Amino acid sequence: MEGGHIVGILGPNGAGKSTLIRVLTGELTPLRGEVWIERNEEALLPEDIAYVPQGEHVNIHFPTVVYEVVAMGCWVRRPWGWQLTPQEKQRVEQALTAVELQPDLWERPLTHLSGGQRQRVLLARALAQTPALYLLDEPTTGIDMRSEEIIFQVLKQEARRGALILVVHHNWLTAFTHFDYLLLLNRRQIAWGQPNYVLQEQFLRQAYGSIPEGLTQLAQVFRQMGFPSS
Repeated sequence: MEGGHIVGILGPNGAGKSTLIRVLTGELTPLRGEVWIERNEEALLPEDIAYVPQGEHVNIHFPTVVYEVVAMGCWVRRPWGWQLTPQEKQRVEQALTAVELQPDLWERPLTHLSGGQRQRVLLARALAQTPALYLLDEPTTGIDMRSEEIIFQVLKQEARRGALILVVHHNWLTAFTHFDYLLLLNRRQIAWGQPNYVLQEQFLRQAYGSIPEGLTQLAQVFRQMGFPSS
């Protein structure tokens, strides 16, 4: 798939969403077949792929501060621990500003931040890396609404820059507004396409077995509001 899009990956617990992300990062090896990630017919290098984990999977007690965590995005492309160049320092500060983390937070340890702030730090680290492909594993789970708004605002900006962004997500309704395309999984591909196509009752029942009462009606409301369909 070409860059410039935000793709949501949906499915029930155990569907294989996070496993898919881990295969794309190279952490896991597929049992069959192979993974090939390219851009303009050239394979992406590992440093061209940024991974943003769930905040709960990050060791917040590691002895470092916000600025140093974001600077790790620059070190992906050079030997660890080298002094940052002025251009890299500027990139780090721009990333922190983009996720609306003010300078008074830059020297704080992660333990002194809220869950939403920590998740924005992880996104800023990815921004500092300037990747072609973003892989995010449920970045908005358990965070405040303002942080979720900021995260998707930044991701949309990166998509306009030409990046391809894959996001494991759990909220069907916000999927209508957050994503250009959706991949619905349950141990296999159930549906792929624009949200208006994927979030149909027939596909949701195949993926989840059952859906909450009223979801179909809500989905119809979104369609009537003019969201595109495949």
